Amino acid sequence: MDIALMLPPEYTTTTNPFEAKNQRIAELEEELKLVKTERDVLLKVMGK
Repeated sequence: MDIALMLPPEYTTTTNPFEAKNQRIAELEEELKLVKTERDVLLKVMGK
């Protein structure tokens, strides 16, 4: 029996170990863009 087959799935070399973190970073960057846009709109409405 191949020893590699006994290893857990997260020990594979074919997946990106940072995929979940990279996806979360991308989500936060999109949210930040939205928040900045909302801030700019509020500043214009309030006259500052």
